Amino acid sequence: MDFIEQHTSDLEEFELGLIATLSARGNVDEAEFKCALKSYLHNIKGDAGATGLNGIQRVTHWVEDLLVSSTVKELTETLISYKEWVVSCMEAIAQNKLPQQLSNAFIGEAQQALSNRTEHANPKEPASEISPRP
Repeated sequence: MDFIEQHTSDLEEFELGLIATLSARGNVDEAEFKCALKSYLHNIKGDAGATGLNGIQRVTHWVEDLLVSSTVKELTETLISYKEWVVSCMEAIAQNKLPQQLSNAFIGEAQQALSNRTEHANPKEPASEISPRP
């Protein structure tokens, strides 16, 4: 399937770009990478939709939406998970099998992981205790 051949190599470039952007030694500008990433996600979303891979299309659209209000660095773990999930879906499709994790399950787990990371990054102040007057 052309989709698998095309996007297997593109996903490897996606991961290399992500690593270079996050690396202290990387000379890739995050804004440039984010723009290229948005373009790639738009392409894979369209290709997935055109070939009937609705789950990949749905998850990719969700990741695109995340990039609107987040930085690449904030989404690093989500982006790596996304790449691994798409690769596992393509491997399953190549073997005429269903993916081990469907799109809704991936999105649910990724949303929970994002929520957990946000809570750990911004812990809430404990409520001040007000003692009643004696």
